Amino acid sequence: MIWSIRDGQSIRCWEDNSVPDVGPFIKYISSHINISTEQKVHEIVLRNGAWNLDLFRVWLPEEVVQCIISVPSPLELASPDTLSWSRTTNGGVIHDEKGTWILGYNRFLGKCSVAVAELWGILDGFVLLQKQGYDEVIIQSDNFKNVISISDKKNTRPKNNLIRRI
Repeated sequence: MIWSIRDGQSIRCWEDNSVPDVGPFIKYISSHINISTEQKVHEIVLRNGAWNLDLFRVWLPEEVVQCIISVPSPLELASPDTLSWSRTTNGGVIHDEKGTWILGYNRFLGKCSVAVAELWGILDGFVLLQKQGYDEVIIQSDNFKNVISISDKKNTRPKNNLIRRI
């Protein structure tokens, strides 16, 4: 999981993963150094909106600072930060009514949100079940928003193409 920086208000600069292929910055900092791990990303920019690279260079190796430079700094008027899957796969496990395993599946998605990854998993599961000849399905999901969207699709035309296909 990786944060996509927008306004920088939600992301903890040192603890959260917001730079691709780097991970949380705290892992690069010596454990005996006292640093505020709750400091938000928007607090690490200069008045002109650029990253405070001098501050990063105090604590982080130059190769990490170079990766930070490749990520746009937060914008005060931007939308809230979002949490996304980064270079991930989705998948699922299909069981019969007795709980016996039928098959497992996965798909490489690249970068997408958690909700979209789950929708792809549901759609891929449906396609596989149709090919296997099943015509009744129970979906189990912990993403309430997706469950509501899928359930309501008969009453309204969904905006999300994946939900329409499900």
